[in-house]
Amino acid sequence: MVLEVEGTMQRIYFSSIIFAISTVSSLSFAAQSEFRKKTHLLPDAPSSVYFQALKVSPLQSRMFIGGVTQEAISLGEKNMVWLKYMNSFRGEENQLRLTKPGQLNGIPITKPNRYNPETVKAETNAIKKDIPAEMLKVLTGSKEMPQNPMLDEETYILWAKRVDKNYQTAVRWTLMEPYLTQLADERSQDVRGYYYLNQMQNLENILRAFNSQPIETQNDIKEWLRQICVNSAGLSAGCDKKVATSIQSQKVYELYLKYMPGGQKTWDSYFKLYNPRPEMEWTDVDSSRAILPFRDPTNTSILNFLKLNIEDEWKWDGWTLGLDFRGKADVHVEFVPGVTPHVNGVGGNTITMDDNAPLSEWDVQWTIRHEFGHVLGFVDCYVEFYDPTEKIITNYQLDIDNLMCSRKGRLQKTHFETMKAAYLKR
Repeated sequence: MVLEVEGTMQRIYFSSIIFAISTVSSLSFAAQSEFRKKTHLLPDAPSSVYFQALKVSPLQSRMFIGGVTQEAISLGEKNMVWLKYMNSFRGEENQLRLTKPGQLNGIPITKPNRYNPETVKAETNAIKKDIPAEMLKVLTGSKEMPQNPMLDEETYILWAKRVDKNYQTAVRWTLMEPYLTQLADERSQDVRGYYYLNQMQNLENILRAFNSQPIETQNDIKEWLRQICVNSAGLSAGCDKKVATSIQSQKVYELYLKYMPGGQKTWDSYFKLYNPRPEMEWTDVDSSRAILPFRDPTNTSILNFLKLNIEDEWKWDGWTLGLDFRGKADVHVEFVPGVTPHVNGVGGNTITMDDNAPLSEWDVQWTIRHEFGHVLGFVDCYVEFYDPTEKIITNYQLDIDNLMCSRKGRLQKTHFETMKAAYLKR
């Protein structure tokens, strides 16, 4: 979420709810903002991260684990334990893996996730109905864990991934449910209206001849116009009525012109750079290289991990960003057992990583590349909100190829250009 607070744009992204505040609804606006930017849990985070987030979540989140989500969580946890058990008997080259680099799909804006206890229950029941019987027995505990899948590996991985995905959804609902009021406010950040209107060809002609369009097209456009109105004017602005009035008065295009800038502003806010770092060294003397001081971790393995991954990711077309490890520097990394990786705010100094996660794991390596983006001032570019009418949460990523939006993503040209505008001293 982007909030205008005393003229300063502040990116507020939802946390994995590690830090508990039991009376969120009664907090001041500023206090709620502070609460909501603590840490974040990307929608496509791996199950190991979801497991840790649930493990350290506040009591009120655990109280929301009902029978519906608990069954999915139990199956998912047993699924992870069994996978780890089987891999303990395998060499590195034969490990069973549910996710691999290059095989992630992301959550595109055109195919958003929609979830609540009913969707979790439906998927749990479908899994129990169709999963191979012997595999279900292991997951429910009625059969001891074997050292091998008992199925061909392709079939096992197919079902293990499905159980894993449902587990993630169940945990995410559990973590979010205590904060549905705040998630409902996030509807103002839904940028699908801007996205789809921006994709339309001959838009002016279509909007001016709105009543001549097919009913399905009319319904889509009405929803998109409502969304850009909400982006511009807020949830309490009566946008449904404004759209209806524009249709009756045949001024649909005029309504679009009025509110499309607000939709674009909301969209653009996900790709801006906030709180640029004053210590960044990047000048015309050598514009092909930027240097950022980084506190020496005094550990060779960690230093190499940071240097290899950050410098490998943050480069573009001959330009590189180098880390200058020093005894004294603001930016530093800390390792805490069981923590959800995060940075202490956009443009923050402290990257906190899970000390239990091996540095050799691909997901850990991707995570440090992503979290470093927050240090530089980039925000997460995904949307998540709750619809109190449908009683369902929706989330999606604005660009699944973008490092700050999705685990599928990498550094983009827009990152380089945005950094150049903010950091290059001429």
